[in-house]
Amino acid sequence: MKKTGVRLAHLFLACISALVLGCSGQESQEKTAEHSLREQSDSSRPFGLMSVGEREELRERLMREGRYECCVKPGCTECIGKRDSCGCYLDIRKDDPICGECFDGYKEGRGKLKLVSIVELEKIRKNAQEEKQSQ
Repeated sequence: MKKTGVRLAHLFLACISALVLGCSGQESQEKTAEHSLREQSDSSRPFGLMSVGEREELRERLMREGRYECCVKPGCTECIGKRDSCGCYLDIRKDDPICGECFDGYKEGRGKLKLVSIVELEKIRKNAQEEKQSQ
């Protein structure tokens, strides 16, 4: 009877140890996976899976690299998700169409270039669409 009790105690301790080690190993694996996701470059991780904080970090990095010059405040994220850059500010100056998020920003009065009108932006967008259709 004593041997059975000892065996059960050993089995119980072994199960508890396995659970404790298994849980801490799982947490460690989750932390490692999370850390590796943070280290991935913006082009290898889908933009839609990034947190708001990660998107802001990406936007700031692209600004430092000279690849992000948005025309609205706060800047758009649509261009980052599509092109890994934003040149809408320069696009307006060249009479090229801007992204939809920037266009909406101008409608809401958040545009950086105050002399640009919505009518003008709509005209540029319409001309670009007509050119696309004629090709």
